[in-house]
Amino acid sequence: MLKLKDYYKVLHLSSTASSEEIKKAYRKLALQFHPDKNPSSQAKAVFQEINEAYDVLSDPVKKNNYDFRLNQSFQSKASYSGEKSTTDSHRPFHKSPGKQKFKNKDPYKSYALKGKFFSSFVFFFCLILCIDYMISQRYDNTIVEDISHFEAKTSNYTDHFNHEIQSSKIDFNFNSETANSITPYDTISVDITPIFGIVKSCHPISDEKLNYADGFSIYYPFTFLILLAMAASCAALFVKSNETGFSLSILSMILFIIVQFLLAKS
Repeated sequence: MLKLKDYYKVLHLSSTASSEEIKKAYRKLALQFHPDKNPSSQAKAVFQEINEAYDVLSDPVKKNNYDFRLNQSFQSKASYSGEKSTTDSHRPFHKSPGKQKFKNKDPYKSYALKGKFFSSFVFFFCLILCIDYMISQRYDNTIVEDISHFEAKTSNYTDHFNHEIQSSKIDFNFNSETANSITPYDTISVDITPIFGIVKSCHPISDEKLNYADGFSIYYPFTFLILLAMAASCAALFVKSNETGFSLSILSMILFIIVQFLLAKS
């Protein structure tokens, strides 16, 4: 024996619903599942079932006959042994938006949002480094007043030399690969960045090709790390995939740590 369809359930109504409530529910569901408005492959079947339910419940004679049969089916245990109604097979359409949203929640979303915040910080920090490099200031004909030399050793091996210079125009320090011949009262020209104070060049006025500041710095030879950190952080801000965005944020964080280490050594 086939199970009698519960048309009240199809229209999301109770068995005591009035004719006005039946009409209102039908209009709402018909609009929701009309094939012209709902692109789902199951919308047509649901729409047909809604029309079938309304055709019976909107007609007083059909409704009385249906209510009688429905009450009889509730009293018979055999009516519960049949297969599920067509309406039950379309339950995904009737799930509340909140439950559906919870089911499809992206686990990387919260991490990606935090990653974007940090990536924006990395991007602007690297941007400042680039601006600092481009707007470096030059001090010509400055006289060396005092100079100190220090050897930076690694396992009894001299890695580089650090020089601290006081001059008539500016005090600065820089690294070099070898000990240089700068002495007090020498006249030199210095090209230095205004924000981080990194010396780009330091040479005697008699020979502009001789650069005393030939040691490593954040700008040389590691400029590519700054550009790579900017590219990774920028991509993390604009990529659509949360998982990819989070991975790029991790990459930009690692590059930022390396840049900070090199900046401290510069």
